[in-house]
Amino acid sequence: MIKRERKVFNPSLILVDGSSQFYRAFFQLRTLINSMGLPTGAIYGFTNIIRKIIKDFSPKYFAVAWDSHKKFRSEKFKDYKLHRKEMPDDLRTQIPYIRKIIDAYGIANFEYEGYEADDIIATIKHKVREKNQDIKILIVTSDKDIMQIVDDNTWVFDPRAEDESDAFYDPQKVFLKFGVKPEQIPDYLALVGDQSDNIPGVKGIGPEGAKKLLEKFSSVEEIFDNFSSLELKFRKILAGERQSVMLYKELAKLKVIDDLEFDIQNLALKQPKIEILIEIFKELEFSSYLKEISDMYPYLFSKIDKSKCFLVSDEQRFAELINKIKQEKFFAFDTETTSLDIVNAKLVGISFAFRDGTSYYIDLLRNNTQKILEILKEFFESEEYKKVGQNIKYDIAVLRNYGVEVKGISGDSMIQAWLLNPDRTKVGIDELSLIYLGHKTTSYSELTAGGKISFQNVNVERAKDYSCEDSLVALSLCQKLENLLAQKNLLEPYYNIELKIIPVLAEMEISGVKIDKEFFLEFAEELKKEISRLSQEIYSVSGSRFNIDSPQQLSYILFEKMKIELEEIKRTKKTKSYSTDNEVLQEIASAGYKIGELLLRYRLLKKLLSTYVQPLPSLINSRTGRIHSSFNQTKTATGRISSSDPNLQNIPSKGEEGEKIRDGFIAEEGNVLVSADYSQIELRVLAHFSGDEELKRAFLNDFDIHSQVASFLFGIAPENVTKDMRRIAKIVNFGIIYGISAHGLKVQAKIPSRTEAQKLIDSYFEKFPGVKAWREEIIKEAEKKGFVRTLSGRLRYIPELRSDDKNTRMEGERKAINTPIQGTAADIMKLAMIRVSERLKKESPKSKIIMQIHDELIVECPEEEAEKVKQILEDQMRFEQEIGFSIPLKVNVKVGKRWSELD
Repeated sequence: MIKRERKVFNPSLILVDGSSQFYRAFFQLRTLINSMGLPTGAIYGFTNIIRKIIKDFSPKYFAVAWDSHKKFRSEKFKDYKLHRKEMPDDLRTQIPYIRKIIDAYGIANFEYEGYEADDIIATIKHKVREKNQDIKILIVTSDKDIMQIVDDNTWVFDPRAEDESDAFYDPQKVFLKFGVKPEQIPDYLALVGDQSDNIPGVKGIGPEGAKKLLEKFSSVEEIFDNFSSLELKFRKILAGERQSVMLYKELAKLKVIDDLEFDIQNLALKQPKIEILIEIFKELEFSSYLKEISDMYPYLFSKIDKSKCFLVSDEQRFAELINKIKQEKFFAFDTETTSLDIVNAKLVGISFAFRDGTSYYIDLLRNNTQKILEILKEFFESEEYKKVGQNIKYDIAVLRNYGVEVKGISGDSMIQAWLLNPDRTKVGIDELSLIYLGHKTTSYSELTAGGKISFQNVNVERAKDYSCEDSLVALSLCQKLENLLAQKNLLEPYYNIELKIIPVLAEMEISGVKIDKEFFLEFAEELKKEISRLSQEIYSVSGSRFNIDSPQQLSYILFEKMKIELEEIKRTKKTKSYSTDNEVLQEIASAGYKIGELLLRYRLLKKLLSTYVQPLPSLINSRTGRIHSSFNQTKTATGRISSSDPNLQNIPSKGEEGEKIRDGFIAEEGNVLVSADYSQIELRVLAHFSGDEELKRAFLNDFDIHSQVASFLFGIAPENVTKDMRRIAKIVNFGIIYGISAHGLKVQAKIPSRTEAQKLIDSYFEKFPGVKAWREEIIKEAEKKGFVRTLSGRLRYIPELRSDDKNTRMEGERKAINTPIQGTAADIMKLAMIRVSERLKKESPKSKIIMQIHDELIVECPEEEAEKVKQILEDQMRFEQEIGFSIPLKVNVKVGKRWSELD
């Protein structure tokens, strides 16, 4: 769209309403922060607009206008913009950065006391036009006031328009949008009002009425001058309103500031100060902007000293490397392989980097790999020699396949970056290198021509430079990020948990898990038949054949054809049609409509079929006969381990089909699976943090916590609690952790009304006042500090708590409550995995941890060692006193041939 309009309208001068665009960027990206907790969303969004304008239009002249603190309109009308709140602190802190960025881009800034950005823009347009009638001007804003100065050579561009066809406004487009000419916009706003500026307008006159009047009369002055000729209804509405309407027009009309002097050359877009932009973007951690600059100005970024990168091509150079390792006893390393699949990956080369900037690359394709690894094994397997890297879990797993067990891990830059800001999504070496080192790496895509050639076919000199660079960068990052971790008091979780769990996860990925292939093939056919049957039943109940997988068609069937009524029906953000997400379907089912239950079951079975039952057999490794999921440390903000390819965490634990999927996960012949499941770990963490006496008493006495809570909620003895009461209490218990609302509880627990659901929540807090007090305290603490911590000290920022938006703030409150609980449970599980792994290696080396799913740890072991492994799990997973945890940890251990037997 922009390119098309660019051909039609080629502006020489671009004027941006900085205040409106900055505010809008702020509210769109309010939760964006850097690893130091600095809000950056408004800066990022506004900078993106500036970048795109320069890229798309290449203007000769460019200026940004800002509102001043005082406004003359407020003196004329005390209610002008009175409804607007004070500028939020987290927006105010971003202003100095955006001013620096605008200056660094070579763009002129304008602000004039008493006036708004719109007035400045109108003034610049007016004064520039006095000297150059034909100059084309593009105004960038989302405010409708500015439409009054649109003409054939002055267009408006709204970068926030949802539809690109609505982004550009010329005079014809203004008329189509408002039904009046651009010069009539002040008259139009005087009549209909302007909510954004708190201009009330005339009660009883809406857009249609205003358009009708201004079609006949050119202005509000002319309307009142011809008052007697107006229709009766307009005379009644406008009687006695002339003075007010004239004031409203004066407020809406943009003012030319006579005293604002400038020369057109003052607006000329200057050469950008790239070095300044680089430093600002590094501080703000805008890796995508740094990447763009580094591609355009690579010479401004540091590169490795290739003269200190050595190719190990003979015994003399190899001996030099070994001596260096012995001397330094500290190095970074990086493996180069044929695949990202750790099971099938073959080593191509290994690089080593040292603190003095020297590095070495061993080309294993042209050397005896086993002989070299036998010599290096001594250093890799020694705790005395400390190693660092980037995503070192991968390198550990690859070397493990060659019989080398890496020990002495003392750093991983990927883990460090994630710990500093666990909500960040980019922790790759290319991004981190730009942000923290100002160094542009050679990407894998560049090296391999976009993946067209494999690494083993890359020229050895280029391979050497690439691999050595990765090792050198990882080493530098580890040193720099460790200092930042120390500043944030994050060294304890880093060293005691995250680094120690890395080899455990690597071993789990290598071990994999066996599945019953034939079982899944048969199960897939069963599901297909059941899905087909459900489809027919859905058609029958709805009275129509339609595409069940189409949200639009389903919405029509449910709410227009079947006319299903609910208390409140959500609408989708994009199409504004009635939502058909699972929450809505659950409400439909709870309201007694059979189609709700049918659709929920249909979706569940389709998801199980497409996500697990059909794909799992294809994931079996031909060499090992097992599937090898990836266990990820940096994919969740709370610290929980996640898994991918396949995602084992999302396999349903309840329901017939969920249990049946678990039936397909089996032990090898002669082995068994041993499961250790933490009992109500998150509720125990809640009891620890809140110190609530009643909750602590329940766990200290090993009561059934759900039955105990049910007895309180329903006012009966624990022994009289029904299965349904316990079910509701369980939802309440866990809902409290996740900040459940009365509406959410009503839907999940199938309670008749929100009022009843709220009563249950209120009753819970009456019985457990310590929980309520802790929730309130942790939210206050998060508001004050900007973050929360887990028991181990893991940190998470909660920027949502600064928001004025109710829903965003509620999300922040949920995070503030949930993160310390779920994060501490994750800390405990990781510590347990480390302890169990160490003990298994000593006492049952054939036993392996193969899966970690939520609060459950699964070990595969020889059948004859099952009892020993059970005891190890029970012993090593209970360590509450060692970590200062006030509630007993309870572990349920089971043994079986199939995963389903462990539930």
